[in-house]
Amino acid sequence: MTAAALAAIGGTTAFAGVAQATTVDVPVTEDCSLYANSGSTSFCTDTTLNVGRNFGVAGNAIHSVLQFDVAAYVPDGYHVESATLKLKFIDQGESESWATVHRLTSSFDGNATWNTRDGVTAWTTGGGDFGSAEDENYISSIDLPDWADWDVTAMAADWAAGVVPNNGLALVSPWPGVLAATFAASEDGPSTAPYIELTYEADTA
Repeated sequence: MTAAALAAIGGTTAFAGVAQATTVDVPVTEDCSLYANSGSTSFCTDTTLNVGRNFGVAGNAIHSVLQFDVAAYVPDGYHVESATLKLKFIDQGESESWATVHRLTSSFDGNATWNTRDGVTAWTTGGGDFGSAEDENYISSIDLPDWADWDVTAMAADWAAGVVPNNGLALVSPWPGVLAATFAASEDGPSTAPYIELTYEADTA
């Protein structure tokens, strides 16, 4: 990757001996909140993403799903060294909440709802099909406003290497009655949109 190409995507480079590490910000390409109590409605054009429970009611879960084209930012011959999901934290329904990040096992698009991943095709499980938690974050109202983050190194490395399909990721709250935490969505504008801070390095021989 040339210096001009690196600058075009906002990357920075550091050297340690002959090893090269490059850090880039990977922008979100799609993001949606999925509401259990509005299962057929798409909220993908909202300016916010929510994670928790609507009105704190256990049956009114809210998940958020996000997509990032990680592979487009990692050149051939390089691998992901670290990746951190970053969301702008803007409101808190409780004094604190808990959000976990999971890789999606089914894809989605900008028509996704709680019931369907594209407005037509049903999720296997309402609210998104995803695996076990890969990181968690305890979010406190004292952190407002600030950026919340989750370690997504393992999933980003797999996506970049083509080990598994990149279906995106899900944020959910395992607390059954917690009010929703609110984050800025891509529709809020580029300065507060979700992104992945990703560092990649050259493969060793």
